[in-house]
Amino acid sequence: MQAIFEKRRFSSHDIWLTAIVVAAVNMLWPSQGKTYSVRESYTADFLLSNWLILLSIGCVLYFIHLSSEKQADKHQVGTQANSPYSVATPQDWALLVSVFLLSAWPIRHTSTLALSVISFYLLYLLFYRDKQNKTRDYELLAAASILFAISFSRLWSPVLLKVFAVYFEIFDVFLLGKLLNTPTNGNAIQFVFEPEKRAVVVMGCTSFANLSAVVLLWLVVTRWLRTVPRFQIELKALAYLLLTAIAINTTRIALMVTTKDMYDLWHGPMGSSVTTLLLTMSALLFAMWGAKRAN
Repeated sequence: MQAIFEKRRFSSHDIWLTAIVVAAVNMLWPSQGKTYSVRESYTADFLLSNWLILLSIGCVLYFIHLSSEKQADKHQVGTQANSPYSVATPQDWALLVSVFLLSAWPIRHTSTLALSVISFYLLYLLFYRDKQNKTRDYELLAAASILFAISFSRLWSPVLLKVFAVYFEIFDVFLLGKLLNTPTNGNAIQFVFEPEKRAVVVMGCTSFANLSAVVLLWLVVTRWLRTVPRFQIELKALAYLLLTAIAINTTRIALMVTTKDMYDLWHGPMGSSVTTLLLTMSALLFAMWGAKRAN
């Protein structure tokens, strides 16, 4: 037994897996205030719930496990005698310490930031430190890209929405005003069939809301269907998806500003559920379309 522990050394993949689990657990851990915990997401929109995040984290762990197995196979057959990921480096341990420090704070956003740090570190390894590798580790690339998409959806996207919220709101109201031929004022728009009433478009209701979550789902399904990227067709599929998602959100807002009853209907659970279903189906369809076109 002692000989087994002496021969078994921590690999880089072990460190990465530990860092991801630590950051993910703290990010998803229920806390005071608004939370997206698993127990609450039974009634929450799938794209905004932790079920999507758990699915994404599971895929990341799976891809890193595949990367570890492939590196071990190469090491055994002698095609890569000095595997760059066979033994944990001081940089890997520094990454783990940084993740622990970020996750020690009782703030969900610092753990989400830790996921960004891990993804940037993995991308650095792939594109800079290991330039001599002739074969690209596409499993590790998939894990890094999904990690960044998770952190972008939960941290960077809300920040960007808050910074540019005024412009997004005005753009939506201006577009709806032209399409529906309805008077507007800033981020307020007059109801089409009830002119005495006004609706205000706020940050969470803009056509740009939830786009990062839609892209995250699309990326997870795309990488699950095809690990090796085909950037040209995938960028085209992503562009179509974003346009479709914006059109779906804009249509929902347009229905909301017709009458007060329609506003209550489409702003409520039914409207949210239908919109989420359409966005989810769009992400799945464009992911499958892109994977098929890439083959």
